Amino acid sequence: MELNQAVSQRIKKLLSARDFTQYTLFEYSGVPWSTISMICSCKVKDVRMGTLLNLCRGLNISLTDFFDDALFSFENLSDGNPETDKEKYSDESVS
Repeated sequence: MELNQAVSQRIKKLLSARDFTQYTLFEYSGVPWSTISMICSCKVKDVRMGTLLNLCRGLNISLTDFFDDALFSFENLSDGNPETDKEKYSDESVS
């Protein structure tokens, strides 16, 4: 899974847990609804950290809490580059 997909799924999971809509998140975070919609539909490749910080504020969580999910494990994430995606993270590959 690519990082933008993981971010999208995490936001959707947090919205569902709080019974929020994307519009509610817009109201609490100040991030434009269109931006939230594009992030949730994976139309944004790279989410800016400032945007993510404001979304987290709207969800009343820290960035640490946002990324504290198996979605963001190295084993789950791909960077979209076929060359680096072939390489698995392991103790042997770390010097």
